[in-house]
Amino acid sequence: MLSAQKKLLEATVAETGAQLQQQELTYYTSNFGNMMTMASVIGGFAFSGILISTTYTGAGDDDAGSGYIDGSDLWISCTFYGLASVSVGACMSCALICLAVNVRGPGLALRGKDGSLKKSVDSMRRWQKIAFYFLGAGVISFHLEGLAYAWLMLHQDGAQLTVTIALGAFLISMITVLVIIWRALRIEGAMVQGMLSENQFSEAYRRLAGQQDYGATEPTEEKEE
Repeated sequence: MLSAQKKLLEATVAETGAQLQQQELTYYTSNFGNMMTMASVIGGFAFSGILISTTYTGAGDDDAGSGYIDGSDLWISCTFYGLASVSVGACMSCALICLAVNVRGPGLALRGKDGSLKKSVDSMRRWQKIAFYFLGAGVISFHLEGLAYAWLMLHQDGAQLTVTIALGAFLISMITVLVIIWRALRIEGAMVQGMLSENQFSEAYRRLAGQQDYGATEPTEEKEE
């Protein structure tokens, strides 16, 4: 009877541990989905910048034959297209990472062998940081692309300066707010994970054993008196 109850307890603890890790899996899956959506939107807008031609034949253009609006320098055009390319590449990298992890991660956790759930959660935790860095690079490059667009496409110096000040102020404010939120919501100390550790079992054993040292739990043969 005691042997059956102990086995039932082990199965219950294993099931509870799996449920805790499932919550982590759901958390990371939701995060990857949000990042993939944002990366896809920003990447699409950034890609539209690559399609913009610097050769413009509207009224007020110079006739020097340089091929650039308002006589813009070559380095401005290269900066604009370079930032657009970086933004598209970073956002698409983030989207592909999120797609691959969201497809393979839950599949490994569901159909893999014992320990696959922990392996899946640990891998998703690592790839989330990488995907976030790619997304951040894409957002900043997209913002700087807007600044370069103002100097490349706008004819009035006042308009160029206005866009530069406005976008620059928003970029600084976004980074500042992100840092404040990051610090305010950071986890103090060690991060709690869904996987149960040996220390948690040993502490429970000490309480049951009257604060004795954690040792072998194998049943010992005792003679009846």
